[in-house]
Amino acid sequence: RALSSLRSREERVLDERASSVMEDMAAAAEEPFDVDRMIEAVVLASLRTMRCIRNEAVLLSYIAHCQRFARLQLSTGTRVKLFKSLHGYSIPGGPRYPPRSVRAAARASIDQCFPGGRVGRFFASIPFRMLRPLYGIRSIMHYVATALVFIWLWFLRLLRLQQ
Repeated sequence: RALSSLRSREERVLDERASSVMEDMAAAAEEPFDVDRMIEAVVLASLRTMRCIRNEAVLLSYIAHCQRFARLQLSTGTRVKLFKSLHGYSIPGGPRYPPRSVRAAARASIDQCFPGGRVGRFFASIPFRMLRPLYGIRSIMHYVATALVFIWLWFLRLLRLQQ
């Protein structure tokens, strides 16, 4: 019984998503053919779908494909929604609790789509990480470990070049 109610709930969510996409497409089709509106409808449908995804691999795929939206001329409202959605996946904690790989992919997508604020976002995030001691310590340990691995690989590559 629980499995059938779960399936029916998932089917209702999928039906709602499909109907909202169809409404967006129908609203765009009522007016003269406008490619920009159709593209924005696809972007907004992708963002709505991302909110429902619970599988990490699928979510990583969606976030990686969001980098393609950087080349599009989106309206300001759609760009804000895209930034808000990606930013929600780039921070640790609730309500989504994304794993590190999803956070890294979301930050990479934000940097690709909104390159103007890359350095500012990085330096603004550091003090807020320190407000959460557990996350701050983990972040520092992760960055130190990543830097050590990078230095080690660079050193090995340097030794191979000299031989």
